Amino acid sequence: MGMAYKLCDCKNRDPRGEENFFSYNFKETKNLYYRNLNNNNTSIKSINSNTKDTIELNNAANVIIKNYKIYKEKNRKNNSQINSKIKYDKNLKRNKASNINNNIYIYNRNNENDEHNYNSYLSNNSNLKKLKSLNKSQTMFIGQKTDEGSKEGFGVCMWNNELKYIGTFKNNKANGYGRFIDGNEIYKGQFKNDGANGFGIYINGDDVIYFGYWLDDLQEEYGIEKWKDGSKYKGEYSRGKKHGIGTYIWADGTRYEGHWNNNKIEGYGIRYYSSQEVYIGEWRNNLREGFGELLYENNKYIGFFSKDKKEGFGIFYYKKVNKAFMGFWKNGKKCGFGKLMTRNRKKYGMWTKDDQVNWFKNEEEAFDILEYKGLKSYKSFFLLSLDDIRNYCINNDDLNSLLN
Repeated sequence: MGMAYKLCDCKNRDPRGEENFFSYNFKETKNLYYRNLNNNNTSIKSINSNTKDTIELNNAANVIIKNYKIYKEKNRKNNSQINSKIKYDKNLKRNKASNINNNIYIYNRNNENDEHNYNSYLSNNSNLKKLKSLNKSQTMFIGQKTDEGSKEGFGVCMWNNELKYIGTFKNNKANGYGRFIDGNEIYKGQFKNDGANGFGIYINGDDVIYFGYWLDDLQEEYGIEKWKDGSKYKGEYSRGKKHGIGTYIWADGTRYEGHWNNNKIEGYGIRYYSSQEVYIGEWRNNLREGFGELLYENNKYIGFFSKDKKEGFGIFYYKKVNKAFMGFWKNGKKCGFGKLMTRNRKKYGMWTKDDQVNWFKNEEEAFDILEYKGLKSYKSFFLLSLDDIRNYCINNDDLNSLLN
């Protein structure tokens, strides 16, 4: 055989083991669905006050607890359904394959605004923490005190015309229910040891609002965060960061449901784009990374991604014309060895930046090149027929229904 042909550099042997592509441990976050909120519910009901603010807070807390329980149950069911939607091909798992990414940039997002929203305004804001230092040097206090002079019961602390705390005290510290005001920023909810702890509502003018749980002035457990542009996050937090399972909705209607890790989309999840495309698969650092499936209205891609683009081995099926391409990709484009299949024929060739540059004479010559370049393990994929690919792509009702 002739050795003049050269596979594209995009597919040399994968330097990473196959374990790395599929080693994400979903069990770590699965348990988050089953957290019990009974203690939170009890603590909210135990607030001893009949003020209008307290009644409003109790109502808001009860609503969010109810929503959280519904959310947990829904996600518990969806988790098993979603996991069944992606049936990773066992052969793909066994082979070492490169990453992949899509050549169509479909985020339609402003990176700066998105990063602001991912990294919650509250995570970078220290105003709530002011209370701990301010209470050591308040300028005015009106309220109940013990015989020894310690603040105990209901009172008002004021530092200037814009800074004030109105609420209950215990052992000289804000404890129980209260409201902390700093200009346009308002937090009303539960306090403990001069910090936001328990359920509370945070408002920053008309820019951002958060309903949910707190631990030491940071978002914790579960909450709902909204922004002025219409973006919204609903899900789990840890130490003030989105972490666990959550749903993020952009202003244009784009939606992501899945795993988060320290304010980043990371792990397994589904993203519904405003362009009616759906991606189901693995993520890293807010980008598609690893194995996934990308559904278009009339097409479907199954394969690997890297930094949000097709890269490595993948299959693209054109539903309308019943045609498929199977082969290697680089930077979102066909690049290297591939097979083009139509209803009546199949052809092997070489591609560069989506352009076909050479056809092999026959299957034997094509497989000789494949083996020579150390890619013999992919031979079983290239033996698949168009009907095999069509049956997987078209008859997968769970996946196709996502576009409806």
